[in-house]
Amino acid sequence: MPEPAIFESLRDDFVLIAQYTDDQDDDKPAQVFQRYKPKGGSIPVYMVLDTDGRVLAELGWPADKPNMTKEEYLAFMKEGLAKFRALK
Repeated sequence: MPEPAIFESLRDDFVLIAQYTDDQDDDKPAQVFQRYKPKGGSIPVYMVLDTDGRVLAELGWPADKPNMTKEEYLAFMKEGLAKFRALK
C-alpha cells in the first residue's frame, strides 16, 4: 500500500505525467527528454514543473542506490510544491 501522505499529495496537489523514452517509432519522447535531460542522464528522474514547463524540483535517482525512502521522496515533493506555491 502506498504511503498515505505521498498518495494524498499526488492526488490533491499534482498533475501526474509519465514520459517514456524507449519508443523507437516516436521521436517526441526523445525531444522531451532532451529538453528536461536529467543531470548525469540518470533515469528514472522525477520533476516538478511549473505551468510554463520550468523545473522547480528534480530528483534523479542514482543507479548505485537501489531504494529511495518514503521520506526522501516526500521531501522532494514538498520542495517542488513549496516553490510552485511561492510563484502565485
